[in-house]
Parts: sequence; C-alpha cells; structure tokens
Amino acid sequence: MQENDKQLKAAQQREATSLSQLRNFACRGLPPADLLIPEAGLDHQQAGPPLPETLAQCIEELGSLQPAKEFTEALMLLRGLVKSLEKRMRKMDPIPEPDGEGQAWLENLSVALQAHATVGSQAETVAGLAQASLPVELQQEADGSLSHASFARDTLITLQRRFIHSRLAALSWPPSLSQLEASDASSASANGAGDPPAVSPTPIQFSSMTNGLKAHGQGFLQDLPSPNGPPRPSAGGMVPAWRGFDAPQDLKVSDELKKALLAFIGMQRCVQQASFEIAVTEENSQDGPMLWAVEALAEPIAGTYHLPFELARALRCSVQEVLRTSWLPRLAAMADANLWLHFAEKAVEFERNLAPLRGLPIPPGSAEGAAAQVWVHGGCMEVVSEEEQWAQGWLGAEAAEAVAQVEAAVDSPSAWSPAEQAWDPAVSGSATWGESKLEEAWESEFWPPCCADSLLQLLRELAGKACWLPEGPDRQQFAAAVPLEAMKAFRTKMQIIGRTADEFGDLAGPVWAPRVSACICAARYMVQSLREPSPLLLTLDEELPIPNGKRRGRSLLDGEASSFESASRRWCLRMAKAVAEKFADETARYRRRSHLDNFASTGPRPGGPSRELSGGLDWLAGCLSMLSQHLDSVAFREVWRSAAIALNRLLYNDVATEAHFSSEGAEQFAGDCQALQAAFRRWTPRPGAHFRELTEACALLSMEPAAAAQLVASLHSQPADERGSCPALTTLQVARLSRDQALCVLERRIDLLPLIPQPASR
Repeated sequence: MQENDKQLKAAQQREATSLSQLRNFACRGLPPADLLIPEAGLDHQQAGPPLPETLAQCIEELGSLQPAKEFTEALMLLRGLVKSLEKRMRKMDPIPEPDGEGQAWLENLSVALQAHATVGSQAETVAGLAQASLPVELQQEADGSLSHASFARDTLITLQRRFIHSRLAALSWPPSLSQLEASDASSASANGAGDPPAVSPTPIQFSSMTNGLKAHGQGFLQDLPSPNGPPRPSAGGMVPAWRGFDAPQDLKVSDELKKALLAFIGMQRCVQQASFEIAVTEENSQDGPMLWAVEALAEPIAGTYHLPFELARALRCSVQEVLRTSWLPRLAAMADANLWLHFAEKAVEFERNLAPLRGLPIPPGSAEGAAAQVWVHGGCMEVVSEEEQWAQGWLGAEAAEAVAQVEAAVDSPSAWSPAEQAWDPAVSGSATWGESKLEEAWESEFWPPCCADSLLQLLRELAGKACWLPEGPDRQQFAAAVPLEAMKAFRTKMQIIGRTADEFGDLAGPVWAPRVSACICAARYMVQSLREPSPLLLTLDEELPIPNGKRRGRSLLDGEASSFESASRRWCLRMAKAVAEKFADETARYRRRSHLDNFASTGPRPGGPSRELSGGLDWLAGCLSMLSQHLDSVAFREVWRSAAIALNRLLYNDVATEAHFSSEGAEQFAGDCQALQAAFRRWTPRPGAHFRELTEACALLSMEPAAAAQLVASLHSQPADERGSCPALTTLQVARLSRDQALCVLERRIDLLPLIPQPASR
C-alpha cells in the first residue's frame, strides 16, 4: 500500500508539472498584466483570462486556438483587401464624360478588376475556414466582411455599366425603332397601299470600337485553344468579366458571329417584311477611344476568365435585353403568327452560332446534343416564358403552323400512298409499282402511309425546337401546346375518314377500304414510334398534368401511343364487322328458310359449295385479298381473325341450329363450311382452328345414326360440368360446344327426331 501511494503522488506531481508548462505555453506572448501569477499561500488567481483546470480541458482549448488564429488572420487580410478595393473604386467615381479623356479611369478599372479577383479568392478562403465552434462575435465579423466584399462587387459592375452606357449613348446605340416606324410610314405612302415598305439601311458608326476589337479581341480569341467546356463560376462569387456590357451588340468577334447577330437583330419579317440593316463603318472619328475598356480588361484577366465563354454570355444577355425591351413587346402587339415563327427560327440560329464560343460544338438541336441541357439554360428562347402574353403568342403560332403542316400532309395527293414508295427511289413513280409490290403489305411488320412519315418528321422538328427550351415548365408547356395538338389533328383526320366510310357503308369496299386501311397502318406506325422513341423524340416525353391535380399524369408519348393504339384496334374491329355484315348480305339467300329446307331433302347433290353461297365466298376472297394489299401483318391478322369469328357465329346460329339435316344435307353443309374455311387458307395453315363451332357441328351432323343416337342418350343421362361439357363430348373431342349446344345441333338431324322428346302440346 505504501508503494502504491508513492506512485500515485508521483503521477499527481507530474500532472501538475505538465499543467504548469501548458499554462506557460498558452500565456506566451501575453502582456505581463494578463498572466496568471499565483501568490504564495493563495489557491486563487488574481488577474488574466480564466484557463482550464484539467489537462484534458487545456488540450481541447489549445486545439481550438489554432483554427481561430488562422481564421482571424484570413479575415483581417480580407478586410484589408476590401478596403483597398473600395478606395480604388472611389477614384473611379464620377464617370468621365464621353468627350473627355478616359485613360486614367480605364487604368483604375483594370487595377480594380485585379483587386477584385484577389478579394474573391480570399473570400472563398474565409468561407472555407468558418466553423461552428468559433466565437459568435468572430462569425458576425466575418459575415460583415463578406457582405462588404459582395457590395464591392456590385459597385464594380455598376461602374462598368455606367461607363459603357455613356460611351454607347454617345454613339446613338442601340438605334431607335421609331426611325423604322417613320420609315415604314413614308415608304408605305410612296409605294402604295399594297406594297411592302422599303426601309433604307440605317448606318451606325462605331469608329474604333470595331477597329480595336479586330486588332485585339479577335486576336486573343483566335489564339486561345478551344477547351472541352466552359468553367463554372466559383462559389465565392467571381464577377463575370463581361457582365458589365449590357448592350455589346456592336462587339462582333468574328464574321460568323457578326452575321448571326445582325440576322437576329434584323429579323427581316419582324418589321412588316421590311429589311433592317446595320451598316458598321470603320472610319476614324472623334469618338475613337471607346474600346479602351475592352482592351484594358482583356489583357490582365485572360488568365483568370475563359474569355470566349464570357463574351458569348455577354452577347446572349445583350440580345435578351433587346428582346425584353423592344422585339417581344412589338411581336405581341402585332399578333402575327409568321413573325413569331421567324423569331423562333432566328433565335435558334443565333444560339447555334454561339456554340463554338461556349465550348459546345454540338448544339442541343441535333440528336447527338439533345442532352446538352447546361448549354440551353438561360437561352434566348427562355425569355419568351417570362411574360404570359409572349408565351401564348409564340406557342399559338407554333401550334397553328404544326396543325397546318399536318393538314397539308394529310390532304396531299400521295398522303395515303405507302411510304415505302417514297423511301425506295428505284420504284418511286415507275410503272413497276403495282400489285406485285402491294402484295408485300400483309407480310410487312409496318406499312405506314406517307402522311404518317411526314407526321413523325414534324415531331422530330418540334423535338429539335424543344431542345432549346430548359427542362421543366417551359418544355412541358411547349410539348402540351404544339406536338400534342399536331397528333390530335392527325387523329381527327383519321376519324373523319373512318366516319365518312362508315356512313357510306363502304368500310370493306374498294373505294374507302384502302384509305381506312392506311389510317390503321398509320396509327400502328405511330404507336411503335412513340413507344420506342429515338433519343431526339425523348425530348418531348414530358409528363402532362391532370386538371384536378390529384394524381400524376401520363407522359405525352405514352398517352399519345395509347390513343393511337386504341384508334387502330377500334377501326380494325369496325372493318372486320363491315366484312361480316357485307358477307351476310351476300349470303342472305343461303340463310333463308326456303333454302334451309333443302338440307332436309335426300338425293344426290351437285359437287362443290351451294350455289347460294358461292357468290358470298367469291366476294370474301376478293375482299381479303384487297385488304392484304393495304394492311400490315398485325392489322390484317386482327381483321381477318375477327371476321372469321363473326362468320363462324353467323353460319352456326343461322344454319347449323336452324335447318333440319338429312345425311345428304349434312354432307352438303360440311362442304359449304370447308369452302368457307378455304377462303382463309392463304393467310393461315389451319383455318379450321378459327371455325371450331362450325367444325364440331358438322362432325355431330355427320355421325352414324347409331352413334348419334347413343350420344343423345349419354347427353341426357350425364350431367354437365362447370363449363357445360360432359365425358361423352370429351371422348369425341368436342370441346367448344357445350352439352346443351350439342343437343341443339343433334336435334336438327332428321334421323334422330323420334328419339328427341317433344314438348307437350297445350
């Protein structure tokens, strides 16, 4: 025990020594008045900040001192940089007059931009060192410094805008649209009421702004290597180098951009078919040093910013501002669909020409670039959705144009001709295109008409336009307003054709059957194209909202595919019904009572099918052959199978269960049924499988009298199962007819009439 006490006292002494050493280290560098000086005989401390008493608390306190020290040093450096930047910006206010010397101001701007880049980097450092364990007062001080840095950034942007606006205003840029309106009025009075106005070009002199850009801007943009993609702005809020240029439409970096931008701003149809040209002159003038701002900015920041991307962003923002303030309000007021379509065309063309500067050579309008959504964000087409009137005007024009294209495609002379004729140049328009080619229809998986191929091509074009809209409500609104209306218009045309053929009673006739068959094939082709869309068409696969908003809606492609599929099945069944009804009309004499009595007579019969049935069989064979030339494999199979089911029921109900049969009559009826099945033998190797009731009825009518009598006795003695069958029928492989149906057929045999119990007379 004494030894343990000695070891414990030694450990406590070592702990006290270590604590004293840590206190001395923590207090190193503090003024003498702040040191913890213990007095003799006293357990408390008289002065200085309180320090932890235990070793663990002291180590924890030391662990938090180092991050706080680093954070404080970074914060003090940020405050110094912000003060230096604010001092530099105070020298830049006020903005010099356009006719004054601005070289000193531009030098200050260049230095301020360099200082701001340093401020942004230091702000990121401060934000990264922030911790929740830091004192609240220190965190509040950091928030204030970051706010000062953000305010300095906004002030710098404002100064750039004010300077460039003053220089552009001195050059009368942008031109006033009132000049165009006045020119429109004067030209209209000079040319006459019916002539388009002739607007002369409006020259706008940029003097050395264009010269300077050619000398400097074009040079460094061409010398820079093309990156794989533009860098993203940092979280610290680095100011875009070209953000101050709100209206740099005059800054043409290359001939391609110059032409694209002028074509976009021109919009030849946007001023009532007048031409608006901007003639950029290159003569020196007194307004010369206007491009010094660009020259002063470009050189020091070329290593920090991606200049092609920044210039493309500036051009895009400038065009958007022109659209908001000038063009879109005028388009909405003029309410001309052609102008809206021309606007969309030029906007997409403008965005395509900006693609190389933005580091994306493949624009999203192509199938390969359909997924380049980062490129589309913030585009010119997005400006249209900012105002409901603008969006409705453009979408209405696009929808009307799409519907007009659908109607033109449907009403064209070759609209319902097989698209294979258009796809194969070797046979297109040649004399060899005839029955030999058309006979391949029922063997083909798809047999779309030309109008269906035109509709699919239109949907691809609309999907290309949708690629230039950002994902979300804008693209959803476009999909519901334009492609959906185009497909509805196509289905409406199909329904009109089907209803007209139905009203004339010619769904299966030679006049309307080819046209209705083409509608069915078009619907099936659209189902396949929408269920398995190409990557470009997937752009239109937006979820359509339900009006009540209580459940999620189906996607546009899936919903339209279901609608086309429903239309295809409906008209296949209607056509099969028309075939059955026409066959019933052709064989009306065969099913009359006067002819049914012939089945009960005895004596020899002429070979082949009944004379009253032959005309209907000939018509049926010709009708099926005609439909096979205009329906694809799936649609034709559905039509003839449905027709076979209807014909099977027709002869079973009107002949097999109504006439009385002698043995010769039963043989004649079996021959008639075989002739009916032979009309379908070209389309199926086992036509009897589709006439099961007739086949089993003929088997019962042709049985030997003794076997038939025994079967009748068995059917009366054996109960039927749940399906209505019984063991006696199963033995004879009669599976489709129930017990009651079999008795009904057997009762039509003359030789079995004595065995059939007759109902008691009243």
